[in-house]
Amino acid sequence: MHRRKGIDVSYADGRIDWRKVRQDGIEFAMVRAGFGDGNIDQEFERNARECNRERIPLGIYWFSYAYTKEMARREAKQCVDIIRKYRVEYPVAFDFEEDSIDYARDQGVIITKDLATDFTREFCNEIRRSGYKPMFYTNLSDLEDYFDIRRLREYELWLAKYQHVLGVEDVDMWQYTSDGRVRGIRNAVDMDYSFKDYDKRDPSEKHRLCPEIRKDEE
Repeated sequence: MHRRKGIDVSYADGRIDWRKVRQDGIEFAMVRAGFGDGNIDQEFERNARECNRERIPLGIYWFSYAYTKEMARREAKQCVDIIRKYRVEYPVAFDFEEDSIDYARDQGVIITKDLATDFTREFCNEIRRSGYKPMFYTNLSDLEDYFDIRRLREYELWLAKYQHVLGVEDVDMWQYTSDGRVRGIRNAVDMDYSFKDYDKRDPSEKHRLCPEIRKDEE
């Protein structure tokens, strides 16, 4: 199975020359639309517009600061409102990390596995109701500590694991380094592999590990 090579970006990656990115062989981009309660990423509009113009398949992620289920659902609705005018072929991802957990703690809410899983379901279900493919992003440690995978199997999984071999099953997208180099982006950038051609075939088709990874492990 072909692994499609992509990047994920936000305002922190600066003003991107998307034509050079495409010419450098990047096959998709996950772009941050915003964060928290309706905050739009400073570079989102331009990044989304340029991806569409350069025919780079576009996916979305939203960094969550939800500490109630209603907040997670509201973030999803805000995300959808922002991305509607763009062509989005790849999933729309819920990004809930340590900063999210710390913020909730500051509000007096201790994030448990059940809570983080509830927030993920609220966000992803709203994304799906809006006609997009839902996904959630996490790293291996947080996946084990904060997400009940049994309740999340219906959504795509985007996993951060900075090693040469993934070695994890049922992963749909793999963020394999934060130190990638791509023409058109001045500094290091997050790099990803997608194991599905979301813009070319049925995204409900599940897989295990791509052949290249299985071969490496043998």
